Amino acid sequence: MEEIAGFYHEQLVDLMATGRLNGERVSGTLDQVLNTHLHSFFMHAGAARDYLGSFIAMRIGEDPAKVDSFKLLCKKLRTRHLDADPLLAALIARGLIKESQQKGQWETGGWMWELTELRNTSTHRRPYGSRFAEHSGIAVPLSPAGQFFRYRRPFQTQAGEDVLDLVVRQYQRVIELFCHLAKISGFDSEMMVITDDDIIEVRISDE
Repeated sequence: MEEIAGFYHEQLVDLMATGRLNGERVSGTLDQVLNTHLHSFFMHAGAARDYLGSFIAMRIGEDPAKVDSFKLLCKKLRTRHLDADPLLAALIARGLIKESQQKGQWETGGWMWELTELRNTSTHRRPYGSRFAEHSGIAVPLSPAGQFFRYRRPFQTQAGEDVLDLVVRQYQRVIELFCHLAKISGFDSEMMVITDDDIIEVRISDE
């Protein structure tokens, strides 16, 4: 996400420096960098989602080697699992796992479904930048007097949302969810802090 924000900053600075602030659409060779970072974001978000599914599968007594994705976790769920783990209960309470139209079956729901669709689109169906609307970006005024601007690059979904806005929203959701699950997991989620008293020996090598 940091790299995508950096790309936006560079593009806006360039547009302001060259005076192209009247809605002119601009593209360049650096667009491939944005495409790569966006692909990487959804790859990592999808991996985190699937690791979570496998982790919960282990906690409810299923084989994580066989249930190695969020989708497989949903398929594996039965009534006996519903009260077996607080992490699973939290996902169900938030609507991220929901009962499907087939009674007794479960599926991905809520914003987790949206994240999955975005990930599948950018990873399997088509790369970002393959649609004409995604080929270029513009400077958008944020004030009536035209004193403040931001860069905008569309993601060709039904909403036509800006790429950075889309990524930030998904990132915030994922981070908030994982922080919440860490707190209720029963494990110590505190970051280890090493002080001088903890250091017994320091070895310095020339290699």
